[in-house]
Amino acid sequence: VFAGTMGAVPEYAYFPYTTDNDGLSPTELKGSVGSVQKYDIATKVLSYDWKYGSRKSDYSSEEGYRFAMKQLFSLGKLQFSADGSEFEGQALHSVRMQVVAADGSVRRINGQFTFDATTGSYTMTGDLPQDGTDNVITLEMEGSPALSAGRSYTAYITLIPDVKEGDTLVLTFNLSECSVQFKVQFQRDLQQGFIYDFPMS
Repeated sequence: VFAGTMGAVPEYAYFPYTTDNDGLSPTELKGSVGSVQKYDIATKVLSYDWKYGSRKSDYSSEEGYRFAMKQLFSLGKLQFSADGSEFEGQALHSVRMQVVAADGSVRRINGQFTFDATTGSYTMTGDLPQDGTDNVITLEMEGSPALSAGRSYTAYITLIPDVKEGDTLVLTFNLSECSVQFKVQFQRDLQQGFIYDFPMS
């Protein structure tokens, strides 16, 4: 809901706001999916959680402007638990994500882009790294939560859906005393606007 003061009725919106887009057309906006993202398990707030949408109601003093928002990219839903394992009690500092294609190349899952807030279309910009070193996302866990017995955890990560069936997802959980790596093959191409479950145990 937006209830600020504007010179005209807004038709489109995007999130998160950036001053880089001040004065630009809603069809020619720009942004980035960072190689370092932050997620707070307590508040469920994720950085780089890009959304776009159109206005669905007129202004009123009580409700303001309402917009129907959609995911601009893909969201990975990480579900994990240390229950019954030697990792109980350890603090989770971060999760590192990389996607490797069948030929060994590394998929581009972050970076800069331009997008159209009226349609949700986007175009990646900038040079594609050749060695894959920048095609990694590190999800930093705010507060480094301790993995308690009898409890499961959920976190989210934003990624560019340049992921194909047969690619390998590599997730590395960086704990206070060790690191744990999971590898699993994608069973389908990822698509824009979808949330995908990545269950880990």
